[in-house]
Amino acid sequence: MRAPTRSPFGSLAGTLLACLAAALVLCSCKKTPQQKILGTWNVDGKQSVMTFRKDGTFVSVDNGKSTPGKYRFTDDSHFEMEVGGVIQGTNTFLLKVNCEIAFHGDKADLTIAFPTKGGTPPITQAIHYTRAE
Repeated sequence: MRAPTRSPFGSLAGTLLACLAAALVLCSCKKTPQQKILGTWNVDGKQSVMTFRKDGTFVSVDNGKSTPGKYRFTDDSHFEMEVGGVIQGTNTFLLKVNCEIAFHGDKADLTIAFPTKGGTPPITQAIHYTRAE
């Protein structure tokens, strides 16, 4: 009777398959910027928070005053924000700004470009956030 032989590559193949499966699972868990932005963020240095929702809306709360708006990603590091409101009772406004965002774990750097008139470059403002949740 002949003793069964085992290929030395059998356990290596099993190990490689397990590693490949783990890598696929980890890659599929990587969040996109559209997912990373979701949730509540504290504005560094201020008593303000921003909450971004999955439906493309956000709310900014600054000193107890809540301002709603919409956002839409144009690529993985840029999005547009739209905020509307009322000035002096009856005058309404709609402000659209372009934003650039960079994520660093539980922190994010946002640069907002405010439009100007007359062909002058936009006015930019950098805001630093820390995830509240």
